[in-house]
Amino acid sequence: MKSFIERFQAVQPRMSRNQRAIAEYILERPEDCAFLTARELGQRVGVSESTVVRFAMAVGFPGYPDMQRALQNSLKQRLSTVERMQAGREAVRELSDTLQAVWRNDVANINRTFQNLPKEAFDRAVAMLAGARRTYVVGLRTSACVAVLLTTALHYLGKDAVRVDLGIGDFWEQLDMAGPEDVVVGISVPRYTRWTADMLRFVRGRRVPTIVITDSPLSPLAALADVTLPTVTDFNAFIESFAAPLSVVNALILGVALHDEIHTMHVLGAREALWREQQLYEDAYTSARGDGTGVNGQWERRLMPLTDEDKLPFADDDKPRGG
Repeated sequence: MKSFIERFQAVQPRMSRNQRAIAEYILERPEDCAFLTARELGQRVGVSESTVVRFAMAVGFPGYPDMQRALQNSLKQRLSTVERMQAGREAVRELSDTLQAVWRNDVANINRTFQNLPKEAFDRAVAMLAGARRTYVVGLRTSACVAVLLTTALHYLGKDAVRVDLGIGDFWEQLDMAGPEDVVVGISVPRYTRWTADMLRFVRGRRVPTIVITDSPLSPLAALADVTLPTVTDFNAFIESFAAPLSVVNALILGVALHDEIHTMHVLGAREALWREQQLYEDAYTSARGDGTGVNGQWERRLMPLTDEDKLPFADDDKPRGG
């Protein structure tokens, strides 16, 4: 993806005097411009709002908001985790409520994501995942949480899914058998992990279809994708907000499940039978031991009159406490 300087240089010979003034102002004060509206930037430079919008389009963006997001992302790449934590601390202080601040931010990110996510891209991604011979999921560092959810859920549906992990051999070996019948899903948000981009380049060279879950169509990973699913991950802290990417994965999984509903119900039924046979999950409503000593058994006994067995003295650590 071209940097702002490269974009500006490419069109510099054709720039008007006002456009050149805008470019110079952005390059001199990127931290300020990243959070200015088109009108505010125009006022700073001394040009009209429409001139600012036309400038954004002249340098290759669909509109001013796209240029603004790209500028914000470029700043994120430069900010350290310490600097981002400091910015997040100030934002929380303004709201005086950490939980409320994070909740509002996550809800806003999810709403913005689903307002702007192209339906045709989502539908195509569902079809690719449903029809893939094998799905390779690449999500490193903080993006690993999204990769784990996608891989695990695909397994539930009986799909052949592999999470590529740098801790298990070189990724070249893990992706060596990937071919055109497979799909590789790359997940990364600012600051973008270089290894994820390298893996996508590797499989693109082998004509493997790719899906990318990232923060923007202007992400460097988007250029390596057959389908891009942009998700909003904005949060002023040392870590990104993954509420929207996780929500998109939930939607993808439901889409894959409904793609062949009869097969899905058959697979899930077999999975449930296996899980019950292996007692995979603790169940709060049935006694695992069948002798009244399980959780449900204890609840049932509490509804009955106490017996002598129940009237045993408490050990010091077992004595009931107030509250």
